[in-house]
Amino acid sequence: MAEHTQITTPRELPRVDRMLEDSAIGNLIEDHGRAPVTTAIRRALEWARQQLREGPIASSDLHQQVALEVEILLGSGLRPVINGTGVLLHTNLGRAPISNHALRRATTLGQGFCNLEFDLEDGNRGVRGGAVQPLLETLTGAEAALCVNNNAAAVLLSLAAIGGKGEVIVSRGELVEIGGSYRMPDVMRLSGVRLCEIGTTNRTRVEDFATAIGPDTQAVLRVHRGNFHIEGFVQSPDLADVCTAAHKEDIPVLVDLGHGCVQNLSLPEGDGLPSTVQGCLKAGADVVLFSGDKLLGGPQCGIAVGRADLIESMRKHAYYRTVRVGKLTIAALEAVLRDHIAGRIENIPALAALSLASEVLQIRAQALVETYAQQYPDSGVKLAPTPCESEVGGGSDARYQIDSYGITVQHDTHSAHVISTILRRATPSVVGRVENDKVVLDLRTIQEAELEDLRQVLAQIDNGP
Repeated sequence: MAEHTQITTPRELPRVDRMLEDSAIGNLIEDHGRAPVTTAIRRALEWARQQLREGPIASSDLHQQVALEVEILLGSGLRPVINGTGVLLHTNLGRAPISNHALRRATTLGQGFCNLEFDLEDGNRGVRGGAVQPLLETLTGAEAALCVNNNAAAVLLSLAAIGGKGEVIVSRGELVEIGGSYRMPDVMRLSGVRLCEIGTTNRTRVEDFATAIGPDTQAVLRVHRGNFHIEGFVQSPDLADVCTAAHKEDIPVLVDLGHGCVQNLSLPEGDGLPSTVQGCLKAGADVVLFSGDKLLGGPQCGIAVGRADLIESMRKHAYYRTVRVGKLTIAALEAVLRDHIAGRIENIPALAALSLASEVLQIRAQALVETYAQQYPDSGVKLAPTPCESEVGGGSDARYQIDSYGITVQHDTHSAHVISTILRRATPSVVGRVENDKVVLDLRTIQEAELEDLRQVLAQIDNGP
């Protein structure tokens, strides 16, 4: 490209192969590899074509754009984020953090071979998930258990295996949509079952379930309404009453509990559903479906617990192989389940954070403010302790708010939105809330080990965006 100091038309742009021979580009190839640099060149050339509509560009600008595109391409992966939003199970930030104990277990088994699907006693093929099945049965009191790659898959598999091509009854008030345009009616249709809607949006009675049962009915489905709440003229039947009505006709009851709470966390009980997996099983549910990375505090997976014959029908269904989990998930889940069974809740980061008293967080907030002022006495960043409210998130319960404490962040010259942008672009990134032209960082969702990194990132606000 030496012959062109100025590029005025798209025809003057160099070919990709010519740019790959350029010495400056060669340095990028040496550092990052030929494939990503080739992609970056194509992106830079497209950028140049757009720029030429406005006027000439310098050859050096094109070189710089290639370097920028390489940085964007290779730097756009997953990055650590300090979660100051106050949402414990923030779906967009990865839901429940996994404990060091669980990660070590996954690392140990992931580095070599393990008996994932091999019986070490008789030397024959074993059952995938056999390591966690007895733990899930012990924890929940269920006859059997099954693990797949997420709760949506667990719901789909249960409907396909148990509902078949028949009807599945569900209340209109529980045909929910959650994040990412996941709609329960769409999942039900995809499974092959026929949807039988009963009741109304705000009121469904047990008689609606009983009278809807017919010769084609294969199952009844109850769905936890975790990301919204209806108040006023409402009615939802107790799960136990629905189970009694369904079981009179030998119809199984499936419950999508979603959040997967297995501990007494004082979640509100509403919409006729108990707040724990064990409570749903005791009420008569035949299969309970839930996520592993919400209030269970484990890796992403979907779990089904309940009647042995129904769980086995799910295991034998063709869909199961398409949604089964690998050894890393099973290893991490095993460690988390052992902590639950042993009562070591403090080892599970999400539940440990949930149980922190606001007074403890207030002390941390005050200490953070004072330490920052001592470390950065000339900083234009102004911190102050503030009470706030955390929420569980992850579709657990829209009504459940927790008293918490955090800090507000302001700057002598930057607005709250500028501060928020600087924090997101930092390493590690920091994500909070903007309220009343202040950035609020809730310390309930910021681990104590992250506070030093947080102070260093806050100091970067002085440098501007």
